[in-house]
Formats: sequence, structure tokens, C-alpha cells
Amino acid sequence: STYNVRLKVLPPFFEFCVNEGVFSSSPAEGLKYRRESPRIVDHAMEDIKKILDAIGAETFATLRDSTLLLLQLDTGVRPSEALQLRPSDVDLHTRRAFIRPATSKTRQGRTIFFSESTWSMLKRLVEVRPEEWSNDLPLFCTGYGEPWNTHSWTVQLRRYAEKAGLKRFSAYDLRHQHAIEALRNGMNVFELQKGMGHSTLSMT
Repeated sequence: STYNVRLKVLPPFFEFCVNEGVFSSSPAEGLKYRRESPRIVDHAMEDIKKILDAIGAETFATLRDSTLLLLQLDTGVRPSEALQLRPSDVDLHTRRAFIRPATSKTRQGRTIFFSESTWSMLKRLVEVRPEEWSNDLPLFCTGYGEPWNTHSWTVQLRRYAEKAGLKRFSAYDLRHQHAIEALRNGMNVFELQKGMGHSTLSMT
């Protein structure tokens, strides 16, 4: 990955150097990307329960974080997509949420479905939102009513994981874990692709 990131910018740079007369030919010519080995994320469910216990749900922030973790694990939604969900995107009656095209990585809208446990947490989170907060404000926001970002959620989740005695855990791990658990429980891979918002089956 590190090699490929560097290689992405070197050929254009050396091509510029050739055009400027610095080199007669590009030193990067013939260099090819290296095939990355996929990293399989598979945490024990007991470890995820430990993280949930470490978070709790006593304050707005911990309720928000527990709910966000459950929603990601339940649906496989990308952290960036989840953090842009508005209250109006969530239908508590039918236990589903709509990822708007504008917030989707692939720019394709899709519907995700969540379990009763996640529904219960989402319901609590919606109920404790101050009435003066706009419905345009993301569902998962700060305690001051400001939008939250993926980096902050990742850092926060890492702290919870450390508190639970785990060495490594990221917000994106929840998306991978959802996929593995879905397949283990018999989900059709094509349905999984659709739910996760992948443009190709090979990505799934």
C-alpha cells in the first residue's frame, strides 16, 4: 500500500521533468503497482461486546457512540455515510434508513435495514435530541449540536477498544465485521453487495 501510494505520484512528476528537459526519459517508466494482500478483519464477537460495555450509554456522547457502533455492525454502513444520516433519513417504524446519493461514496442511494436492538438505541438517541436542534443536523453529532467526522469517531473508538483491553480496532473494522457475520449467517453475497453499496461484486 505504501509503495503504491508513492508510485501514484511519481510517474506524473517525472513526466513533467521530461517535458521540462530535466531528464531525457522518465526514471519511473516500467514501474508497476504491487498487488496488495487483502487484510481480513475478523474480531471475536466477545471483543465487540467488551467495547460496548466499555462505552456504556449513560450520557449523550456514550449513547451516540454505542448506537453508532451497533448501526455499523448491523448494516455495514460506511462510517462517513452513517455520520451524515439525518433524523429524517431514519424510519423507526419500518427499521430502515436511507443513504442519500449525495452522502454515498458511489453516489448511489440505498436502503439499509437494522435490528430491533439497534432500533431501540436509535429511538433513545432521537428522543434525547434537544428540540431546538435542526432536523438537517446529522443524527450522530457532538453534544453541542455540531457535525462529527470520521476521524473523531475512529479516535474515540480506538480509546474504547484500549479501555476494553484490545490492541487494534477501527471504525471501518465494523463494516468488515458486518460482512463476515452476514455471510456466516447465510446471507446471499449479491444481497450483501447491494446492502454495502459496492459497485462491483469483486469489491465485496
